[in-house]
Amino acid sequence: QVEQWRYDATLNRTIEAFECSQPFDSAGRSWLKLSVRANSFVLNQIRKLLSLLCAVLAGHVDARLVQVALRAPFKFYLPLAPAEPLMLVKNTFVGHDGQPLALFDAPPLHDALHTFRASVVEPHIVSSAATMRQFEVFRSVLPLARVDDWEALWPTYTAWLAGHEAKLAQRRAQPADERAAPRVPKPRTRRYVARDKKAATSAL
Repeated sequence: QVEQWRYDATLNRTIEAFECSQPFDSAGRSWLKLSVRANSFVLNQIRKLLSLLCAVLAGHVDARLVQVALRAPFKFYLPLAPAEPLMLVKNTFVGHDGQPLALFDAPPLHDALHTFRASVVEPHIVSSAATMRQFEVFRSVLPLARVDDWEALWPTYTAWLAGHEAKLAQRRAQPADERAAPRVPKPRTRRYVARDKKAATSAL
């Protein structure tokens, strides 16, 4: 269940804001509306994030697993939260000068989009989720999000974290010019071995 993977900076995403609404009732159920804003998202990032939060709240995994999953180079199996309630609210585009373009921030358009989303899209999401029973299926597979060897994983994580922080401290102690110095790739030597001497001679 737990597998160490090689660090890949291209998988990093910065979450700029995470908001949770007050509970509200609709279609005979209580709901929460979660809003996430980031510079970009990777595939299934939000669904896995919500799945982990639900697994912690349901008591299937230790709450410290959130810290391990966000910081350590370990992979965990998590069932995906339902995709139907997930909605892309807004895209921010950047112009040639590096500044965000206010394409949808004009008051008439912004108000119309907000009204349509609140009166049409969100009620449809709630009604379809209640009809298709997506969350019932999700809750049935949520117990699969468990770490059987948690007692062995936590010391492994703390040891990795200590080594990681030591490397960061060592790097911060270096002069700024050395930290910024680009890495020079090592020259590679290519060797070609001819297994068939006649074939190599005729090719030449």
